[in-house]
Amino acid sequence: MPKILEIFISYFKVGLFTFGGGYAMLPVLIDEVVKKKHWFKEEEVLEGYAMAQLSVGIIAINTTTLITARKFSMSLALVAAFATMLPSILLLSVVGLLLQTIAISHTLGLIFLSIQVGVGVLIAYTLLGLVSKAAISPYGYALILAIMILFLGFKVSSILLVACAIGVSMLWGDHL
Repeated sequence: MPKILEIFISYFKVGLFTFGGGYAMLPVLIDEVVKKKHWFKEEEVLEGYAMAQLSVGIIAINTTTLITARKFSMSLALVAAFATMLPSILLLSVVGLLLQTIAISHTLGLIFLSIQVGVGVLIAYTLLGLVSKAAISPYGYALILAIMILFLGFKVSSILLVACAIGVSMLWGDHL
């Protein structure tokens, strides 16, 4: 199979089964291009993902474009970008047409709810994977736990928590 078609199909699958943004996309991308295709090492994908977060735009498309351009070529990177976004364009077009012609049924509501649950699981899986690979001390884990409790339990502003985490890291960075 020609490389262009292989790349298109692989990234189309990533785009097709990715709902919920970058964190949800990461395990799907790693499964496809690292474990199945062996095009990249997991570290290369994670590095591309980190770099993609620094740029403006959709993380999934930025990540697939960046890692493909580094390994293959710019023209194949454009194929990767198009293939990653095409399922979303098609899905949103179909949903938009359906929503114009019919009222949201109970079944459609359940489908959207199940997608939300699936996205939550993918995000949790990604976060656990990222935390397990990080070199974090017990103090760092305590900071993560404290932030989660403040955010989820007490609804403290995420901006305030990020600012506090930066301050704690500046003061006790060697211990985290």
